[in-house]
Amino acid sequence: MNLLEKSRDFLKKVSGSQGKNINKIFGYLLIGIIILLASNLFLKKPLKETNINKKPPIISAENTYDSNINKNETKISLEKQLKETLSCIYGVGKVEVMMTLQSTDEIEPAYDITETIKKSDEEDA
Repeated sequence: MNLLEKSRDFLKKVSGSQGKNINKIFGYLLIGIIILLASNLFLKKPLKETNINKKPPIISAENTYDSNINKNETKISLEKQLKETLSCIYGVGKVEVMMTLQSTDEIEPAYDITETIKKSDEEDA
């Protein structure tokens, strides 16, 4: 017996013993599921088109100054690409990205941390 026949037999048993209220409940449930599925298909946000095949600039180490500039340009380019890619994911929204390259210094972002120390000196007389 397949699933369709089992569900049909179950509905016959339920409708025979409980009346037409169960049929109405199943009907409303089925209509609700159809509405949810249809709204998900029609209200889905369109994805932004991005060029994934962009390549970062090639780093040339002619001298230290040019090398640092190229590393910074590469870092900015990679951050921008990652930011665009992550923001295209459905449900993510706006993102901020910070990257450090292996050959650059590590940068730790500053977070606003509030600490409260409560000290009371009481003496019994």
